Amino acid sequence: MTILHVIPALNPAQGGLLSTLAGLCLAWHKAGGRCEVAALETSAPPAVLEHAEVKLFAPGRPRRLAASPAMKAWLAQNAPRFDAIFAQGLWLSPTRYAFNAAQSAQRPFFLLPAGMLDPDALAHHRFRKAVRWWLGEGGMVRRANILFSTEEDRARAMNHLGLEPERCHILANPVQDVWFDMAPPAPDELPRIACLNRLHPRKGVLELVQALSLLHGRGVAFHATVAGPEEDRAYVARCREAGAALERAGRLRWPGLLDGAGTRALVAASDVVVHPAVGFENFGMVIAEALAAGRVVMASRRALVTPQLERAGLVEAVEPQPESLAAGLSRLLERRAQWPELAARARIYAREHFGAEAVGRRLIALLGSS
Repeated sequence: MTILHVIPALNPAQGGLLSTLAGLCLAWHKAGGRCEVAALETSAPPAVLEHAEVKLFAPGRPRRLAASPAMKAWLAQNAPRFDAIFAQGLWLSPTRYAFNAAQSAQRPFFLLPAGMLDPDALAHHRFRKAVRWWLGEGGMVRRANILFSTEEDRARAMNHLGLEPERCHILANPVQDVWFDMAPPAPDELPRIACLNRLHPRKGVLELVQALSLLHGRGVAFHATVAGPEEDRAYVARCREAGAALERAGRLRWPGLLDGAGTRALVAASDVVVHPAVGFENFGMVIAEALAAGRVVMASRRALVTPQLERAGLVEAVEPQPESLAAGLSRLLERRAQWPELAARARIYAREHFGAEAVGRRLIALLGSS
């Protein structure tokens, strides 16, 4: 079977959309299928997708909606070739092109909203989104097969929008194989804590730094690293100010944005990965990757993969406030002797639920029932 994925662009600015797409292509490849990807050309070099054939299209106008007459025409002509069509995200023209082409060709259409149907996300630019919803986005959503990444993600959107349950499915974001191959952390006297988040108010970096400062003030020793792009200058300044004493004491460092190899190297050199998100996230990819790597994880419940992991006893789940984060880290540090056993169980769970083979089997089941 051959499926088509439609995404606005294949550049790093797509963030979670791009990592999810790469994982889905791997999952479908492992299931014995074939993937093609349609995206718009951008000034940045496109990401390389090992398990997909990529076709790029010239952008048109309006650019802010990622319009492309060339993509629209190609989809209309080629949609009958595919067994199913998947679109990543909402509000931009490529998703509408994909939906219309799938409808015309009578092919199953799957929408991956990537958190964009969450009440928290819909409240941002509320009026603009209400207009787009009325102009046709809402009709498309209600006729699509929608793929949510967690049960909590599904419930929040379904309850808020009154979506039909039979059209709302769960498909976890797949974790790349490389994370499962990571060796256990080398022993070290002090616990090594890593946070891989962009420096933005929604991501909770400031709250984490404040929590680390609380622990430092109580005499708790550790080495912490916060890595990620600095997107908001004012917020970055607040984070750096809050962590100044930790930096002087050699307890905190800021390496900035890391590439894929650098990210994996940081996780490999860490014992604990912390994800302190303040804003709601439909999944929390760094959490799943850290579990697959056999690391101990503390995660905010605002990342919607956290509740299922908390129920399974695999993460230290917290609220994204400094005191809660500090208390969660304290609990983990008190159980340091149990980390190897916890990490081993978490890795097994991650492979069974987030591994490419598991997601590939789920994709086959979804297509078989569509």
